[in-house]
This record gives sequence, C-alpha cells and structure tokens, in this order.
Amino acid sequence: MGVNREEPRLTGNLLGTDKDDTFVATSEGIHDASIKALGGDDKIIGNSIAVGFTIGIDSSTIDGGSGDDSITGDANAIDGRGISESTIDGGSGDDSITGNASGSFGRGILLSTINGGDGDDSIIGDANAMDGRGIDSSTINGGTGDDSITGIGAEDGIFFSTIDGGDEDDTITGNGAVSGISESTIDGGSGDDSITGNASGLVGGIGIFDSTINSGDGDDIITGDGSRRGISESTIDSGGDDDIIRGNGSRGINSSTIYGRSGDDSIIGEGSDGIFNSTIDGGSGDDSIIGNGGQDGFDGVTINGGSGNDSITGIGPDFGINFSTINGGSGNDIITANGGDLGTGIDNSTIEGGSGDDTFNLQSGTGMVMGGGGEEDLLILEGLKSDYTFTSIPGLDLGVNITRASTSTDLEVSEVELFQFEDAPGTTFTFPDLFNC
Repeated sequence: MGVNREEPRLTGNLLGTDKDDTFVATSEGIHDASIKALGGDDKIIGNSIAVGFTIGIDSSTIDGGSGDDSITGDANAIDGRGISESTIDGGSGDDSITGNASGSFGRGILLSTINGGDGDDSIIGDANAMDGRGIDSSTINGGTGDDSITGIGAEDGIFFSTIDGGDEDDTITGNGAVSGISESTIDGGSGDDSITGNASGLVGGIGIFDSTINSGDGDDIITGDGSRRGISESTIDSGGDDDIIRGNGSRGINSSTIYGRSGDDSIIGEGSDGIFNSTIDGGSGDDSIIGNGGQDGFDGVTINGGSGNDSITGIGPDFGINFSTINGGSGNDIITANGGDLGTGIDNSTIEGGSGDDTFNLQSGTGMVMGGGGEEDLLILEGLKSDYTFTSIPGLDLGVNITRASTSTDLEVSEVELFQFEDAPGTTFTFPDLFNC
C-alpha cells in the first residue's frame, strides 16, 4: 500500500513508494516542498482556499516518477496562482499536470518549469476569471508522446512562455480574450502537431501575437483565430512535410513572416484584409497561398512561392492583390487576382512567374507582369481583346503596355507568350496577335 498523506499544508521533503501514493494539501497548498512520488499512479494535490492571495503549489519541486500521475495546484481566491515558481516532472506514463486559478487576476501556471516526460501527457494552465492568464512566463516540455498543452485565460491563454511539444503528435492551444498565444516561443517537435491560438475579445482579440512558432517535421496545422487579428507580428516556420497555416480575423495574417519550407503547404489568410503587410515564403513543394479579404486579398505583401507548382490567389471585392510583390518561383505556377464584379484584380503590384510555364489570371488593374523563363506563360484578362490598347515596349523581351480606360487598366507586361480575353472560350492569342486587328 502506498503513502496517503493529507494535511492542510504540505512542506519539506516528502517521499512516496513504488505503489499508488497520495499527497494532498487540503486548504493551504503545497509550499517549499520536494516531493518524489517514485512509481505507481500517484495523486498530488495542492488546494489553497484562504481569503486573499493564494497559491496551490508554490516554490516546490515535484517528481511524479513512473506511472500515470495526476498533479494539481488549485487556488480559488483573487490574484491566486495554481502552480507558481515550481519545477514539476511528470516522469514516464500518461500524466495530468494542471494549474487552476479561479479568482480574478489569477495565473494558472506562473514562472514554472514543467516536463511531462514520456507518455501521452496533459498539461493545463487555467485562469478563466477576469484578467487571468493560463500559462504565464513558464517553460513547458511535453516530452515524447501525444501530448496536450493548453493555456486558458480570460486575458491571455499562453503568455511570455516557451512551449516544446516534443516528439509525436502534439496539441498546443492558447485560448484568451486579448490573445490566445502572445510573446511566446512554440516548438511542436516532430510529429503531426496542431498549434492554435484563439482570442475572442473586443480589446486585443489576436489569436497569435508577437510569437515565434516552429511546428517541426510532420503534417502540422497552425491556426490563429482572433476577433481582430488571426496571426499578427509573428514568425511562423512550419518545417517539413505538408502543413496548413491559417489566420482568421479582421486581418487574417498581419505584419508576419511565414515559412512553408518543404512539402505541399497551404497558407491562408481570411479577414477584411486576407494577408496584410507580411512576407510569405512557400518553400519547396506544390504550395497553395490564399488571401481572402472582405476588402483586399493581399495588401502590402511579399510572396515567394518557391520551387514547385504553386497556386497563389488574392480575392477581395476592392482589390485581389494590392501594393504587393509576388514571385511564383520555379515550376508551373498559377497566380490569380479576383477583385469581384466591381473590384480590380491587381493594383500597383509586381507579379513575376519565375521559371516554368505560368498562368496569370489577373482580371484588370495596374502594375507589372513578368513571365520569367517559361515558354508558354499565359496572361488572362477580363473583357474583349478589342477593349484594350497594346503598345510595344522597346528593350523588353516581349514587352507590351496593355491599357483599358474603362477599368483603369495599365499593365507593363514582359516575357509572356500567350494571352486570353473573353472573345471566345479557349481562344488564345500569341504576342504578335496583340498587334493585329
């Protein structure tokens, strides 16, 4: 039979056995303690229910050892701390480590280091009352296994913390009102990981903010979902394999740098501006990059599709692609701008296909279009061929200025061999055909 120790307050050196041990602080928490539970499915609970500032597990070192352990710090007063300034190692086994702070201004896990160890672990910081932060200024390592690491806060889910999911298929989630994940560094490790920041507040409302996220190898999904910004002022590196990066908010992806790396990646920004003032590098592989906006699809964006047959699409009722620079890279790429029935495809933008036979479906607008090194690059514009004026540009390979007064279209085009308009479905014009009546 294991140790069964239950007292108002636990402190000092406490040693368990290889059996199922129980250490419970019933009302004043665990403070300045060193607990080694050893083997077995152990239960370690620090409850703090005093009036005023309370801490469930404080300034302590806990080693769960082998077995499926449950370690909980619970504080229910205003400004409480579930787990604070402590080091916790779950050891091998499927462990549950939780810091709860149910009062206002609480912190679920604060200034602590937590290692889940081997096994499918659950690590939660929960402070869902007013101005609470789930995981704050802490270092969390899930270790090997399919781990779940979650920060839930009325203010911020995961704040100013370092999270490493470790190997295998991990789920890392921050839920808050101001931010889901903020000022943090997240590493998913190898495996098919899911990393999500959710923020629903009217103030802040940023899913992933000012953070660095590396999802590592595996087919990963990274999502920023916010009432104002999905992914903002952050650097996202999806690593190898086929990844999905999605930002959803009034600006889906805002002032961020996104690396798709190797694999067939999907990078999607949805909002009033789909992707705004950001740099996107699809890396190698057949990537899909989409900006879907209530105003502009891409606005102030630099995109490099990288090698592979990429699809790059900007959709918005004002402009599909606005004040942006896009390079498809090597491969047979498709670059599309859709400004809706009343909008404009591209505005003051530079579009380059790179090597390969590329297709530019740009509707209308202003800017530069460069085909690159392909032999059958195709430019598709709305309206009839007869609606346009074509003026040769000396010194440019297949250089032509294409204008159309009714849509304010003014495009400088070079190294594009083929053209389509709405004269007849499937009708394709060569460069010399442009100058024939």
